[in-house]
Amino acid sequence: MVNAQGLEAILSHVRNLSHDMHHAKIVIRNEVGHLGFVGWSEGGRGSGVNKYIDESWNTDEPEISEPDTQRREDALQELQEVYSSCECYSARYIAGKSIGVPYGELEGRINSWLGELRNHLDSTKIVEKKVIVGEHVEVKHYKPEKSDDRRAGEHRVESEQYDYELREFELVDQEKRLTAIQDLGTLFRLCRNPGVKIMLDFIYNGNFNSHLDYGDEDVDISGNDINLGFSSRIRGEAGKALGYSLLRIWAHEHPLKATIAGIASTGAASGLVYMAYQFLAR
Repeated sequence: MVNAQGLEAILSHVRNLSHDMHHAKIVIRNEVGHLGFVGWSEGGRGSGVNKYIDESWNTDEPEISEPDTQRREDALQELQEVYSSCECYSARYIAGKSIGVPYGELEGRINSWLGELRNHLDSTKIVEKKVIVGEHVEVKHYKPEKSDDRRAGEHRVESEQYDYELREFELVDQEKRLTAIQDLGTLFRLCRNPGVKIMLDFIYNGNFNSHLDYGDEDVDISGNDINLGFSSRIRGEAGKALGYSLLRIWAHEHPLKATIAGIASTGAASGLVYMAYQFLAR
């Protein structure tokens, strides 16, 4: 699956393809025109400084062009491929609309895409980590090179050493999950499909946590799991896609702190309360 940065690049490319499919042209002669001259500057005619207004463009000879049929056909073919197999589902939606996929078929496809995005949202990956598996005491003996005391013997030094081993762990695939929630949010903004909104609500309200909590986010040097708050970030992305403010999302994720600060999750905060929110969010 594409990463979060690649998602925007794909969407931009698909939009360009859509434009090419409908508007690609070969320009035979560019438009010829001039800017409307509105007078000399205060310096007067001798100053050589003229004043122009861009909006007053006047066309003297119109552009001559013809459709670029090859480019349009190429764009159509690539859009069909995007709609059929692209890993970015919001890009598939844009491509489907561009090539004229019937509304009913497109809505049906969205339902199947939701199932695939759901799988991406609980995806994991196998990662090798070097962890401590035991410890031992290492004893070293050495005799000082120089000593005023001729009777000085060997020194004994003990040090605690750790035993390491490479082990495999099933960890949350953060990149894949983050891309999936951003793709889901973009899809919702494009289509406003009720099923997509239900899924975003489901995630935002914590009903998807059993999936988000599948797999450790990371492990420490001893192999113990570490919670980095990534599931909270996914829920926050769902809230952003639903159009909620950052303050509302924070209050939803931290109800106790929000209560202390006097913040209602659906209300606006005063300047004083907002300062309290910033302090408690640290």
